Amino acid sequence: IDHSGKDEFKMSKPSVFDVTQEPDSDTCPPAGIYSGISFEAYCQWDAINHSRLQRIDKSPLHCRELPSFEKSSAIRLGQLVHCGRLEPDSVDARYAVMPQYELAPENKTGTGEPSNSTATVFCKTRRQAFTAAMVQQRKTVVSQSEYSQYRDCLDAILKNQRATEIINEAETEVSIVWHDRHTGLRCKARIDILHPQMLGDLKTSRDDGPSPLPIGFEYSLHQYNYYS
Repeated sequence: IDHSGKDEFKMSKPSVFDVTQEPDSDTCPPAGIYSGISFEAYCQWDAINHSRLQRIDKSPLHCRELPSFEKSSAIRLGQLVHCGRLEPDSVDARYAVMPQYELAPENKTGTGEPSNSTATVFCKTRRQAFTAAMVQQRKTVVSQSEYSQYRDCLDAILKNQRATEIINEAETEVSIVWHDRHTGLRCKARIDILHPQMLGDLKTSRDDGPSPLPIGFEYSLHQYNYYS
């Protein structure tokens, strides 16, 4: 900071050549492009990414703390579609569908009457036990409805010839590491679709949102800050 007299201060703008790069980390590979890295391994890399930048928009404390593992239905569906189309071999290892315990013959009300409700003691107990078991296996539990929507999304993608061609011709889930030239911070990103002619990002969007498709996609881009 240069003091130019009275109470005025001028912040000298550093040159990008003066920035010192963040040193290499034992928990993150050097700058480069990496294929075949699992999502779990990528998450462990110690580097700045889009998710952390979104959290720092709230506060530095949000950025420092680990994100919550609670996911909304929309997030679960989007991640499941992403995994199913770009990493199909990983679906069974990362996801589990909640059984429909409410349809079981043993599901009854407190008075012993047959029930199709998920609010019964039987159903709640079974669902809690199933969820706990899947958490131990590091799996995300999705509902039958979410799984059905996931299958519909995959079918819609496959029916789009251009989208299918792009994905089939591309390398998917490519992880990259670099240093930001302005700050020197170590950064990382995961490219969904690395095509010879383009970079692609697979996203889902509601068709009952505030705007009809395809305008709804543009709304989602701004709402969730996908464009940055």
